[in-house]
Amino acid sequence: MSLGVLSLAYLLPALSRILSWIMCFCLVLYIASFVASFGRRSSPRIRGSAMSVCSILHCSADLLVSLTFFPLIAAIGETATFWIYGLIAIGTFVFVYLLMPETRGRSLERIEVNLSEKAAVT
Repeated sequence: MSLGVLSLAYLLPALSRILSWIMCFCLVLYIASFVASFGRRSSPRIRGSAMSVCSILHCSADLLVSLTFFPLIAAIGETATFWIYGLIAIGTFVFVYLLMPETRGRSLERIEVNLSEKAAVT
């Protein structure tokens, strides 16, 4: 939602002082939401290796955004750029919601047992 508001803010003809603060807030909210929502969790048995892979993938995604941000703005403008990133975030949310198991309130050990049982069934 923050990327949507941010992209809509670029459609306004003149950026007022309050709009600049709203845009800054939306950007900070997006970054904070991303960091807080897609946390890196793994089972105790593979925690070290899994965290290494997650860190590499996370940093690679950050690098990809950093490398594409200004070229996209130059090519298609701010509004379209933020809409593209927003659509990617929505797609990621749908993927996680549909395919990732809920782990809230469970210990890592319990999650590992549940995943092992599910893998044994399939």
